[in-house]
Amino acid sequence: MPVFVYGTLRAGEANAGLLDGYVAERIPAALTDHDLHHLEHPCVTPSSRSRPERRSRPVQGELVVLGTGAYHDAIMNLDWLESFDPADVAGSLYRRVAATAQSRDGPVACWVYVAGDTLRARLEPSNRIVSGDWLNP
Repeated sequence: MPVFVYGTLRAGEANAGLLDGYVAERIPAALTDHDLHHLEHPCVTPSSRSRPERRSRPVQGELVVLGTGAYHDAIMNLDWLESFDPADVAGSLYRRVAATAQSRDGPVACWVYVAGDTLRARLEPSNRIVSGDWLNP
């Protein structure tokens, strides 16, 4: 499964180089039903379906298609960067979850790193990036 990236892992951004050697393709995409926020780094959360007036635009980013031979190593590096520990999901800064992104060719199943409980507890309305785009807030 590809990984949807929306912040510092997008092409040209500060952490994009961590994926060098792993990327087979980057495809522009959007993640609906999620909101983009900014604390020290960008993070996403599922949108609140009970409060549609608070929804942001879809989160803009890229689907990173990982090379098959490098898939495991790339996911391990991403888990490290995002402080995600599959053995301690509750204690992880971010969580890797399955989602569906929209690409030019339609819906694509993917992984996305969403804010864990610690980050979510710190979010305030002023942290939301209504445009849905880290590069063009």
